Parts: sequence; structure tokens; C-alpha cells
Amino acid sequence: MNWKTCNANGTAPAAGSASMARFEAAAVTPTHRLIAFLNSFFRAPRFAAGARVNRLHKGTLDRIDGRVVAQTRDGVLVEWPRHGTGWERPGALCQQG
Repeated sequence: MNWKTCNANGTAPAAGSASMARFEAAAVTPTHRLIAFLNSFFRAPRFAAGARVNRLHKGTLDRIDGRVVAQTRDGVLVEWPRHGTGWERPGALCQQG
């Protein structure tokens, strides 16, 4: 299929696939950015191995200075200095700055 665009004079060269790709990218970029931003609120946080984390429980920090060992679909494996190693929900952890 060949797409044509019009300028103010009503004439323009035929737009090939490269021109159409630029148009599509420009037209959907703000929408995709907004959707990606909104989706980020619903994704589980990702932690790099070795990151230092704290655990929030009922609005208070109940465990601090944990070290992330690994993260899988099942959760985050954290090594705590006083409580040993355990699996935690990603949403319950906050990374130390």
C-alpha cells in the first residue's frame, strides 16, 4: 500500500514505508510513554543482586540492612544480618539509597 500526504498546496510526494514509520513513531510515542508510566505503578519492583534493602511491615521497618541474593517470580531472596536468609515479597522491600 502506498500512503500519500498533502501539504498546504494539496501536493506532496508519495510517502514510503520510512516516512510512515516516522509518522507512526511520532504519533504513538507520547501515548506509549503514558501507558508505560502508568503500568510501572503495577509492576513488582526489581532488585539487583547485592542491593541493600529494608523490609516494611504494617508501615514500619521491621528488618533493616538486608542484602539481595536473587530475585525470581516467587519473590526476592534476602540475607538479613540478624534473621538469616528468607524469601520476601518485592512490594514489601525498599532499597537503601
